[in-house]
Amino acid sequence: MTNTAPSVDLTQLNSFGVVATADGLLEFNRMDQVTDVIKLTQQQPYLILGGGSNLLLLGHLPCQVIHVTLSGWRYHDETNEHINITINAGENWHNMVMQTLNDGYSGLENLSLIPGTVGAAPVQNIGAYGVELKEYLQSVEAIDLKQGKLVSLDNRSCNFDYRNSYFKQNIGRFLITSVTLKLNKRFKPRLEYRPLNELAETATSSNSDSQSATSTLTALQVADKVIAVRQQKLPDPDALGNAGSFFKNPIIDKAHFLRLKSQFPAIVAYPVDDQQMKVAAGWLIDQLGFKGVTHNGAAVHTEQALVLVNQNNASGQAILELSKQIQQKVEKVFGIRLEREVRLVSEQCVTEYNFSNDNFANISHSPDSLNL
Repeated sequence: MTNTAPSVDLTQLNSFGVVATADGLLEFNRMDQVTDVIKLTQQQPYLILGGGSNLLLLGHLPCQVIHVTLSGWRYHDETNEHINITINAGENWHNMVMQTLNDGYSGLENLSLIPGTVGAAPVQNIGAYGVELKEYLQSVEAIDLKQGKLVSLDNRSCNFDYRNSYFKQNIGRFLITSVTLKLNKRFKPRLEYRPLNELAETATSSNSDSQSATSTLTALQVADKVIAVRQQKLPDPDALGNAGSFFKNPIIDKAHFLRLKSQFPAIVAYPVDDQQMKVAAGWLIDQLGFKGVTHNGAAVHTEQALVLVNQNNASGQAILELSKQIQQKVEKVFGIRLEREVRLVSEQCVTEYNFSNDNFANISHSPDSLNL
């Protein structure tokens, strides 16, 4: 269904809850609309929108918004150890995590309560508490809007990296329609990150055999812990507009980290490899006293410095300005340039690309691809 009103209100379609409008809106909720979607994108500027949980909208968008609300899922290809699930892009990510856990399958428990839709998950390569989506993703089905075809990308083709992917590198080119994940039938807890290792410590305290202790844990218990921690630290977007972590945790070389460590002994970081460290961006921001700082209705959350919030009818521009203040101060003090995890969307709804460098070697086109 296409809304052709002169201006479409997007305030309820972004988790920051900032006032924003667009020229029009297409609700993409059936696969028989694929032809309509492709034609629309060939005729005018567009923005692909899922849950709106990783975007900062800046005023009026002179484009058509394609709101992806495809629903449904199915299990298939079951073995003794694993089972696959294909989930349509419009499903709520957290709801599907809980669905799989309640069905007795594990793997996604550390990714509980991450906001947004399933279709947005591969774009960001979402991750939390030592687990990333790429570890479980088998394939992504999408519309290649440049070629006008349905395509399937395997894990390798997605070019996953930390909060990055082939889809993010080519924003606007692919409209993800479904995602296939391989889940575990036997639970293997991932408790390396604080405070999840508290679960292992608690279990071990009542059982001298640490391996046996952790084997009594369930995936749902881990999910419950993740949910409790996130609810304690992160505001509910329905109550206080936000997009979760606004910045990525920066990765720096070890020499840089050691210099910072000598100046700031309490700095929080985790090894990436022998040469690099991932620094907690929230710690950097907190050290500079930004918690609770406000700017024209925007604010840094009082409990988690990594989260910017719409505290009092802030505009997208006000939130952006506050983020720039943080970036400038962090770079001045620590020599680290924070990179936004949240995507900015303004007049230019679709980024210009250099398609001449595209590599399609590992992209398979579905038999029912549309050649328009």
